[in-house]
Amino acid sequence: MIGRFANGRIETFLENRIPSTISDYHVDTNNNSNGKELMRGVAKCVARLHYGFEIPHYYLGEPERTCKQDEISTVVSDEENIKRGNECAVLPPTPGLWNFLALWISELEDALSNNDGFDENDGWLVLIHQAVFGTNNTKLNAISKEDIISYLQGEAAWLQTTVQTRYPDAAMAFTHNDLCMANILLDGNHQRQNDTISAATNINNNKDPCIIDYEYGSVNYTMYDIANFFCELCGGNENGVPDLNLYPDVECQEIFLREYIDERNKILQDGNKSINSSMANHQEGTTSIVLSELLSQIAYFQMGSNLLWGVWGILQACGEMKEQGYCVETAKLRLDRTMDVNSFDNLRYGMNRLRNYRVCKENIEGL
Repeated sequence: MIGRFANGRIETFLENRIPSTISDYHVDTNNNSNGKELMRGVAKCVARLHYGFEIPHYYLGEPERTCKQDEISTVVSDEENIKRGNECAVLPPTPGLWNFLALWISELEDALSNNDGFDENDGWLVLIHQAVFGTNNTKLNAISKEDIISYLQGEAAWLQTTVQTRYPDAAMAFTHNDLCMANILLDGNHQRQNDTISAATNINNNKDPCIIDYEYGSVNYTMYDIANFFCELCGGNENGVPDLNLYPDVECQEIFLREYIDERNKILQDGNKSINSSMANHQEGTTSIVLSELLSQIAYFQMGSNLLWGVWGILQACGEMKEQGYCVETAKLRLDRTMDVNSFDNLRYGMNRLRNYRVCKENIEGL
């Protein structure tokens, strides 16, 4: 998609491109020896997006301003206010992660509250409750819509506070936010041709993977985008069951980050700085300290990815349950994986992403 407007959008055709698959990235799958090279290619594309693309003004909205004095004048410019001693600061937009979480939890609350079928005695609510809290949770004695929303809001608030406290200067840029395998296209011939176009000015070089479908694009944390990509390597888009064992190990993450940092530095050194790079608090070099910091951020944003897409799965399932004619018994069989095992199921996907969120949280809290 090239652009959109009030009643349509403009798209382009990418010749001889095929969606990537999880096995393309994993070296130990099907004796694939090109996984690391492909990871490097994706890392370059992501860096070009983050640092070589100017954020559209409509994503930024109206910036907030903070001032040290109450006498601030909104009539004159920031520069004039500073001259008068009224110190002003333009705050960056709220990261998309928090906006999406707040929006989707609010929509889930509306879906549960406005649908007469979701009450404490309804089998649908029992399944939703089971998906959100886990099938083995023995601490809960009652089924409650309020408990579901309160739990999700509480986890989102905890994660936001934790991230903002630990990483107050985490880099932000325009991010994709949905780097799943279907949104990363490869050369149909699996051949890489020489490309004379500057890497800093072309997000999708012919020789590299191509990123498509930016409907979830927003200003967000750069390391969230990367953590979300790593989570997508666990799969689950086919059967609703991501496999945490497929999550990239530290060595693979470092390969990705080194290539990402190198490409980012090339873009900045070439002088192709955009509003992205002015917002991003990038760290120079690829020292072990820098890598350790970024890996730490990715561990927390891995939780963010699982929480966000877990909520999304539950939200999609709420509409699905009433609109697509599933009976409660069928939905339960799908959730328990005794029916349609190889088919995608939103409720099963949401349950497993939230389960993975809790596993990641327990691992971090246990450090």
